[in-house]
Amino acid sequence: MRSPVAAILWENWRLTRVETASRLAAGLIGGSLGLLNGSGVLFAVMILLSQHGLFWLSTAKLNGGRFIDGYKPGFPFHLLYARPVGTGVAVGTAMAYEAASGVVWYLLTAATLSAAFGQSLPLLSIAVWIVAVRLWLTCVQWATHSRVVQYVGSGAAALFLILLMSRADWTVPRVDFTPVDYGLLAAAAVLSVGVTVAGVSRQRRGDPRLMVAHAGWLGRLQGWLAGLLPCPTSSPTRAQLWYELRSGGVMVIVLGAVTAMAIPLAFAVSGPIADLRRLAFSLVVMAWPGMLIFLGGNAFGLRRNQGRVFASTFDTTQPYGTARMSWIKVLVRSVCLMAALVMVFTSAWASLPLTRGWVTAEQWATVTDPYFGGPRAQAIVEATGAEIVVLWKAHHALREAVFGMAGHEKAALVVLVMLGVIALVSLRAAIGALLMRYRRRTIGAGAIALVGAAMLALLSISVRRGIGPAAIAGAILYVVPWIAMALAVVGGGYVLWAAFRERVLTTRHIAAVALGSIVSGAAWLVVLGAAGVTLESLPATDILRTVAPVLLLAATGVLTPWALSRIRHS
Repeated sequence: MRSPVAAILWENWRLTRVETASRLAAGLIGGSLGLLNGSGVLFAVMILLSQHGLFWLSTAKLNGGRFIDGYKPGFPFHLLYARPVGTGVAVGTAMAYEAASGVVWYLLTAATLSAAFGQSLPLLSIAVWIVAVRLWLTCVQWATHSRVVQYVGSGAAALFLILLMSRADWTVPRVDFTPVDYGLLAAAAVLSVGVTVAGVSRQRRGDPRLMVAHAGWLGRLQGWLAGLLPCPTSSPTRAQLWYELRSGGVMVIVLGAVTAMAIPLAFAVSGPIADLRRLAFSLVVMAWPGMLIFLGGNAFGLRRNQGRVFASTFDTTQPYGTARMSWIKVLVRSVCLMAALVMVFTSAWASLPLTRGWVTAEQWATVTDPYFGGPRAQAIVEATGAEIVVLWKAHHALREAVFGMAGHEKAALVVLVMLGVIALVSLRAAIGALLMRYRRRTIGAGAIALVGAAMLALLSISVRRGIGPAAIAGAILYVVPWIAMALAVVGGGYVLWAAFRERVLTTRHIAAVALGSIVSGAAWLVVLGAAGVTLESLPATDILRTVAPVLLLAATGVLTPWALSRIRHS
C-alpha cells in the first residue's frame, strides 16, 4: 500500500502466479524430455520459447471473451482509471512486469536445464527476443479495442519476429543476431511501449471511437453465415443444433477456411523469398495441433469477465436435457473442427508441389524420390534448409502408410480419427466445466497427473540410457500404470453412480455410450491389425494397456454430461 508501483506489481503477480507455475513445470518437463531423448538443445529452446515467449493469458482473460477469439482487446486493469496514478506509470509498470517476468522465468528454466544436463542453452540473445515479443503482443492486446488491430498486429508480430529468428546465426548453444536485428528489436520494444501508453490514455479518457463495442467484421461474417439458415422451430433438437452452429461452429469453419487459404499463399511466396520458408513450414506443421488446441476447447461456451468464469444464462435455464445438450454441443463442435482439419489437410497436400520453387530441377528430382536419404538429403538440407526434406518425408510416409491400406482399414482409420476428435473435444469441455465448479481440486488432480506422467517418462528414458538401478525403475514403471488405471476405473465408477443418482443419465444414454465404445473398439482393433499388432502376439499384461484408449470415449461420454450438470444445477 505504500507505493502504486509496488501495488501494481503485486497485483500482476497475484494474477499470474498459477500460470507461472504451470509454464515453469511445462518448460522444465518438456525441456528435460527433449534433452534426455536426444532431440537436442534447439528443441529445448523451442519448448521454452513456447512457454515464456507469450504474454500472460491470465491477464488477457480479465477483459472477457473467448480463447478462440483471443479474448477482448483493451487495457485489462480498468480500476486504475479511477485512481490517481499516471497512465505512463500504470501502463509502464504492467508492461515491465510482462517483459521482465518472461525473461526471468526463461533464464531460470534454461539455467536449471543447463546445470542438470551439462548442455548450454542460449541466454542473453533469446532474452532480448522475448522482451520484444512480449511488449509487442501486449501492445496489440492493450492499445485499442479494435479486433482488426488485434488480428493484424498479432500476425505482423509473428511474421516479423519469426523472420528475425530465421535470420539469426543458430550455432547452438549460441544464437546470435546481427546489430541491425538488435536495433529492430529495440525499436519494436520502444514503439510498443509508446503506442500502448497513448492508446490506454485515450481509453482512460473515454474516447468514443475506442470505447464503443463493435461486433467486428469477423463477428458480422459469422452472423451472416449463420443467418443464411433461419432458426428451425419444428423441434428443440434442431433449434439447439442451429444455436450451436450460430454461437461457435461457424467460427471454427471460417478460421479453418482462412488457414487453408493461407497455406498455398505462404508456399507460393516462399519460392522467391527464402526467409519465408521457415514461416510456411511452421504454418503447415503447427496448423493441426494449433487448431486442436485453439478451436477444440470450450464447447460449452463458458464466458469470462474480470477473472470470473460463468456459463451462459440461456444454457443454464432452458428446459432441455443436460445429457442431450452436452452431446449436441460436443458433436457440433467436433464436426466443425473435423471440417476445418480436412480443409487444412487438403490445402497442405495440394500445395506441397509449390515447394518446387525452393530447389533446382536436379534437387527436385531428388526430393520427390520416395527413397531419398543419406548424402543426397544432406545436400538438399545444406542447399535449401531442412524444411522441404521434412515435408516430403512426411508426404511419402503418409502415402505409404495410408494409401496401402485396404478399404475397410481406411474406413476404420477415418472412424477412429473422428471418434478421437469427439473424445478430445468432450474431454476439454468437461475439464473446463470442472475447472469452473471445482477449480482447486481440478488443478490439483491435473498437476499430480502431469507430474507423475513426466516422472515416468524421465524414468523410462533414464533406464534406456543406463542411469540408476534398472530393477527398481522397472518395478516402478510396471506398477504405476496399473495403479493409475485402477484409480481411473474407481473415478469413472463414481462419476457413473453420481450421474445416475442425479438423473443426468438414463439407461438409454448408457446404451448409446456403450455402442460408441464398441464401434471405437472395433475400429481400434482393425487399425492395430493394419499396423501389424495383434492381441494374440501380446503378453496378457499388455492387452489391457493396448485396449485402454478405447475406454476414453466411454469415459468422456459419461463425464461430460455430469460436468455440465454441475454448472447447470449447482
